[in-house]
Amino acid sequence: MAVSVEEGLPSLQAEGFALSAILRNLANNSCKFTPPGGSIRLAAARKGEGIEFAVEDSGPGIDPEQAAGLSGTAVRSKPGTGGERGSGLGLLICGMLASRLGATIAVGKREGGGTRIELALPPSR
Repeated sequence: MAVSVEEGLPSLQAEGFALSAILRNLANNSCKFTPPGGSIRLAAARKGEGIEFAVEDSGPGIDPEQAAGLSGTAVRSKPGTGGERGSGLGLLICGMLASRLGATIAVGKREGGGTRIELALPPSR
């Protein structure tokens, strides 16, 4: 697992439980879906006046139906994708917590395969 943190990030005021729950869930999903020998990257960088956290992996990628979990529908992974464990509530909870923080989550496929999920937090008020 690779980690990169941009130097000089602005300070952040956010509910610690919510932020850590989101990041933990996204990192756990990457670990669960990335095959042995694959790669996972966690990053934090400035985005405008706020901060963007990104989780990238080289797993099978997330399909649009699974990404719908961020907007209010619990969706369990399809059999055979490596993520049979779980209730399908993780992304739903992440979306709800992000909303509570005034943050946004964007999900996409990485070029060459895998998933990139970005959590953008607004600047501290």
